[in-house]
Amino acid sequence: MSLRFLPSVGRLFTCLVAWAVLPSVLPSPGRTETGRMDDVVELPKFVVTETMILPPPESWNYAAIPGYEVLSSLSGRETRRFVNDFQLLQQVVEVVWPALLRVQDSAPTMVILSDRGTEFDSFVPASLEHQRDFTTSVFVNDHERAGIVVDFVRQVSAQPEGFTGAEEYEFMTANDPYRQFYLQYFRYMIRRSAANPPHWLEEGLVQLLASMDFTQRSVAIGRIDATKDDDFTVRLRQAALLPFGEIFGGRAPDRLSRGVYAMQCYAFVHMCLYGEGGRFLPAFRKLIAQAVREPVTEAVFKDCFGMDYRRMALVMRSYAGFTYYKHPQFRAKKGTKGFDPPTPIGLREATEAEVGRIKGEMYRMAGHRERARLALIAPYVRGNYDAGLLAALGLNERHVGEHARALRFLEAAAKEGVDRPRAWLELGRLRAENARASLLPGEGARFDEGQTRHVLAALLTARGQRPPLPEVYEEIALVWAKSASVPAHDDVRVVYEGALTFPGRQRLLFLAASLATEFGRDADARALVDHGLKYAKPDVKPHFERLDATLRGRGNAPSPP
Repeated sequence: MSLRFLPSVGRLFTCLVAWAVLPSVLPSPGRTETGRMDDVVELPKFVVTETMILPPPESWNYAAIPGYEVLSSLSGRETRRFVNDFQLLQQVVEVVWPALLRVQDSAPTMVILSDRGTEFDSFVPASLEHQRDFTTSVFVNDHERAGIVVDFVRQVSAQPEGFTGAEEYEFMTANDPYRQFYLQYFRYMIRRSAANPPHWLEEGLVQLLASMDFTQRSVAIGRIDATKDDDFTVRLRQAALLPFGEIFGGRAPDRLSRGVYAMQCYAFVHMCLYGEGGRFLPAFRKLIAQAVREPVTEAVFKDCFGMDYRRMALVMRSYAGFTYYKHPQFRAKKGTKGFDPPTPIGLREATEAEVGRIKGEMYRMAGHRERARLALIAPYVRGNYDAGLLAALGLNERHVGEHARALRFLEAAAKEGVDRPRAWLELGRLRAENARASLLPGEGARFDEGQTRHVLAALLTARGQRPPLPEVYEEIALVWAKSASVPAHDDVRVVYEGALTFPGRQRLLFLAASLATEFGRDADARALVDHGLKYAKPDVKPHFERLDATLRGRGNAPSPP
């Protein structure tokens, strides 16, 4: 797409969110052998009793687009409409804030579009049960993947008596499933790109991005439209502002103040980015840099903005009432088609294994342990499973502490060549745990060559899949530290690769330095130790100092600064 734009909001956002975690780019390592793949894997058996009522098979539409799986109970036409809109949204993000798209999850993000009765309610996390009447979308995630569920059937048709201004915001936005998806999508994108962003900043950016106006040929960010019910100038005009101490306090707002909180964060971020001729932008940058290091207090805020909370409340009230701003706009050049047309999707009926896997993993991340188990085992018991479902079953059994069953499921998934690095990582860990359990008591007991290779086969397969996981490299280092075999130069270089790919992962850096020190690769060890001494946190630095003392004892002095 060829676009011209005024001004460069992408560069501005990149500067403001400098704490975002950008992925390292390394050549993709080749696949390796997966281990004893000719072994027969006996799958676990589930005994169905009268107290275990398996959910019946369900009909769902399924679509896969890069990085996402969509499970939809909407009609085929409505599902295609949603996916086409989503593909356009991703192109918009590529222009507006490309850094958001550079981070990859370990597994595709799951999107469930619900259009059947109270089906959506089953996915609402227990922590949000008290808000279920006003909740029409949820976002759930763990260390590996994320999921978004949107309710397309619930429409609040009448306002209950006694509605407050704060509740009215929830009422208006709950009836727009597309906006609900945008809110959860941008929340997910920001969280995966940044480590623990301040809640007020996340909320302000989410509301700003979800309010974008975009077509096939143009994008407008932050445009105020008083005819829209989700515009902060409308919402704040009808509500009292929350104290700024609550806004910056870091606590999640209760339901009654959630609407005002969202709009006030939106208004504050909008004003700092685009309002008043840019006069608040330097102070905003300073505040973000401070908020990353420590909680924002009124003293910190005053040092940044030169005014206390009370004065800022007056400024905000004025800005919401009479907004002076200049917002970014993107337009396709004359003679160009603008954004690319959506890629046709292969929409089809979901298999029972796909339904069970996606619903089961969503339930697990939402904290519904029994629902997750039943959703996963139902297709398995009926004989409908694939490598993906076997891996999901294994990871779920691992999550609930059933390690023997987890091992059998993951071995079966490995035999099917599953493409999921987290599954191979956990398989490697389980193999290592079994190998350790078989060793004779004694501090010097080590893995023999067969055990070492068996464990490493799973871990090296995980390394060969995308995206890379830092835990994989840590486990590889731990295996060599426990092995009776001496690693070859290329074996140790794999661990170095991990330290270079994840330079901020201090545990991995220390393991790589320890491995190099133990096996006499002093030049490599010295470079790693010097880096650790320079950048390690105070509680980690003593570990690098001990390695430094070992190297000094061998006559290996520190590198010159």
